Amino acid sequence: MAEHSANSYIFGDPLVDRQRLDAIANVYGEHIRRHAYDYVGKQVKRILDLGCGEGQLGFALLGMYPDAELVGIDRDERALTQARKSAQERGLNASFVQGDIQNSLPAGSYDVALAFTVLEHVPHYQHALDLIIAALAPGGHIWVQDIASADGFDGYPNPDFQRAVNIYLQAMQALGNNMYIMDELPALLAERGMAEIKNEAIDYAVGGSTQDGQYMLANIVGGLYAARGFLSKMTDVSEVEIAQVMDRIADDALLNNKPGYLRAMNVVAHKAGS
Repeated sequence: MAEHSANSYIFGDPLVDRQRLDAIANVYGEHIRRHAYDYVGKQVKRILDLGCGEGQLGFALLGMYPDAELVGIDRDERALTQARKSAQERGLNASFVQGDIQNSLPAGSYDVALAFTVLEHVPHYQHALDLIIAALAPGGHIWVQDIASADGFDGYPNPDFQRAVNIYLQAMQALGNNMYIMDELPALLAERGMAEIKNEAIDYAVGGSTQDGQYMLANIVGGLYAARGFLSKMTDVSEVEIAQVMDRIADDALLNNKPGYLRAMNVVAHKAGS
């Protein structure tokens, strides 16, 4: 096993980038493992992982239901190739389909539809929700987690971090994404007949002295650093300025080690019928 870098705020290094992604997947995966039975019960046979990436979160949920089948969908074929490889190596009952959840979903009826950090990146989210709910079996659950719309990033008040967040939000809005989806989601689900809607805030450590907090901050900043070309194209901010902002955030984190938090909203709803 490769050793972890002592500095998670190194950007552009494939090994460190991989370490950050794996660490954050484990943070979210631990939340899934801790709450799965409370949120979606114990009778789960088919899982749909929406925007599955390399499959880590779907695997975490599948681990709670070893007799279940996992089906993932994502637009990124490279990530899906890694997901298929990981599933095969681990002997998991999992398959992965390239596609866009705004257009269609893998055929079948599912007991759980999982969407972590996905819907805020979906411009046609209302149609996507219609497809997701239609794909749920009677008694099935949708489980969504995304950044809290109003105050998700406020828990880390570093000025450069807030500048980075504003650049990101400007770019996402230029794409037509709804950055307030988590404010609207409970009502959207209720309008579609979903019941037993649970809506709660989840705070994740950012920065500070804990490894999880350091990886969370580094993952956010590293992701924005990697996307600086796209962010510059969608905003009026140069790539050089974006890179400088990210470097200042990293320097401050290493020097001051101030803790903060990222607030996500967790929404779970039940489809009538069982």
